[in-house]
Amino acid sequence: MSEERFNERMRILKMLEEGKISADEAAKLLAAVESAGPGPSGGGARKVLHIEVMGDGDKKAKVNVNMPLELIRIGLQMVPKEYQKKLEEKGMDLDKIVEMIEAGAQGRLVEVEHEKEGGKERIIVEIE
Repeated sequence: MSEERFNERMRILKMLEEGKISADEAAKLLAAVESAGPGPSGGGARKVLHIEVMGDGDKKAKVNVNMPLELIRIGLQMVPKEYQKKLEEKGMDLDKIVEMIEAGAQGRLVEVEHEKEGGKERIIVEIE
């Protein structure tokens, strides 16, 4: 097993341990990692979907997901429903985001800041 796949598996197991994903979601992710083809030829780094949710004054992200693009559809399903709803309220459609990424979009795709009780919250979706 390559070091990259090992690290991906360990990240999935860590999310399971921390309660960020269910055992069923972890099983699907692990299966997807095993069935994913090798990274880009020429030794280049794989592109990664990064989703982060930060609150005002938070030193640590409330949600921080890094996932290979091969797993994007599963990764976006892991965004908590409350944040999916907030994105939709701001006119962001997760299916459209997936289509943008599959069409080759790169960089920061979405950044939403909204007021909530106790301060502001920011949601970022980007390709690194």
